Amino acid sequence: MTITTGSIEARKSELQKQHDELSTKINQGKEAIRSMDAQLLLTSGAIQQCNFFLNMEKKDVKDK
Repeated sequence: MTITTGSIEARKSELQKQHDELSTKINQGKEAIRSMDAQLLLTSGAIQQCNFFLNMEKKDVKDK
């Protein structure tokens, strides 16, 4: 088997393509995680608000 400059360049091109695709997928995954983290925080805040209002309602019922 003879290794030529052309075959090395072709292999390098294939590897660069794989590298770029993996990098893109990793960045998409990171963005998806950031989005899910934000949604998690929003959901937690909404749950806290619900708990707050439920506690207010319980206090109002006790006060009556």
